[in-house]
Amino acid sequence: MQSVSRVLLVLHPDEAFRDRVHKVGTARFRCWSVANWDALRDAVRDAPPAAIVVVDPYMEMPGRRELSPKLRSLLWEFPSVSVLAAMSLRPDRFRDFHILGEWGVTEVIDMEEENTTEAVEKRLRAAYGSPIQRLLDRSLPPYVPGRAR
Repeated sequence: MQSVSRVLLVLHPDEAFRDRVHKVGTARFRCWSVANWDALRDAVRDAPPAAIVVVDPYMEMPGRRELSPKLRSLLWEFPSVSVLAAMSLRPDRFRDFHILGEWGVTEVIDMEEENTTEAVEKRLRAAYGSPIQRLLDRSLPPYVPGRAR
């Protein structure tokens, strides 16, 4: 049997959603849920560089009106980690969606539309390796051909 070395960390208040992520991730990842941003930061620091993190980007924010600055710090400190934001994609969240992209969030899971294990699994697969590719694209000179990237 193949050893599972990839880490999947979840910081989200919705227990049913956490259970869905764990159900999908158990076969391919070592899965853990964490209680807060500080615990997530510690877990990411101890995880392999290619870990995947699923977060509620509003976690611990009063009124859930603003994105957590701790998410931005996490993305800045650990650029090789794939971070997926799990949130409702309502029209009033368009600005936040744009900001998450600027910060380096790899994928967004729409909590309203993508509420099945199959949809979550699809997003996790799509996130695999994305930050590393982005880092390579930024660090390689523009004359390096696409095939070499």
